Amino acid sequence: ALVNYSLRVARLSNPEATTKWPEKVKVEFTRRLDRSVEPDPRFSTTLGRYLPNLYYLDGQWVECNINRIFPKKIEEHWQAAMEGYLLGSRVYSHIYDLISGNNHYAKAVVTDFPSNEITKRLIHHLCVGYLLEKEDLRDKGSPFHKCVDRWNTEDILEMIWFFWTQREYLVEKEASNTQANQVELVSKQKARILDFWRVVFEVLRNKGEYTESEEKIASNLATLSCYLKALDDENLGWLKLSAKYVEKNFNSSFFIEYLLRLCDVSISQVGIVYLEMLEYNTPTYHQDHIRGIVTKLYEAGEIEAANRICNIYGSCGIDFLRDVYERYNP
Repeated sequence: ALVNYSLRVARLSNPEATTKWPEKVKVEFTRRLDRSVEPDPRFSTTLGRYLPNLYYLDGQWVECNINRIFPKKIEEHWQAAMEGYLLGSRVYSHIYDLISGNNHYAKAVVTDFPSNEITKRLIHHLCVGYLLEKEDLRDKGSPFHKCVDRWNTEDILEMIWFFWTQREYLVEKEASNTQANQVELVSKQKARILDFWRVVFEVLRNKGEYTESEEKIASNLATLSCYLKALDDENLGWLKLSAKYVEKNFNSSFFIEYLLRLCDVSISQVGIVYLEMLEYNTPTYHQDHIRGIVTKLYEAGEIEAANRICNIYGSCGIDFLRDVYERYNP
């Protein structure tokens, strides 16, 4: 109630003021940072939850008291504050820097939170930090690196999912000079996602046998092919691995859609990947995307690959490609 009251006061006060909340409220919050005065962890949860609002009210107060808001030596209150913060709706760059600079993300990575949802939100925060170049995949001191390196498969799956959900925002469009920086940023963020894929692929490749969760990782990596502009020798290997397990986590429809996009620039490689997938399963959804790939293979002169795809489906009693086959094999 006091936070909401203070935000209302702030909206009616001088926007240029360094501190925007009522002095009495500020004094009371400062007093309660002493957990012997305020032992209830729900106060700490409130501090974490409303941290961006508190920063708006008085950024200097938050910066000076960040390690009292998140008291590392009082585990119950630290976890309560971190849970409130992680379950917030947005990640703010300046607050991320403040939390990271005081090693609270580093502590969170090795903390066993009671809720999976909190752990997922921590992963999302670190993924945002990684995309904004605040985390280094190859820096052993980076919390993001530590998350990848410890190889908790559920965390890796959550990272892949989060990066895939960014596809609608990471769109490179023709831009004016004023938008050029944004285009460059998007390009860098896509490159960082592909670098993440490269590292995870190397871990998988060095394993002899996969657990069920690791097979799901290989499957989910296929969704990141939405960020590929063309296929080369390196990422062809990535896709061939994913093709083997793509149905393990029901990703074939997305995979086929993204392969169709790549047909115009890497048609022969698409044929190789598709045939690799058919060694292990015969997806039928979406049929229009599959027909599109086969048609493009025929039109590009990849007759052998196209015929093999049609024949494999036909041998399984699936004949939605029959008319395409007959059109190009009169």
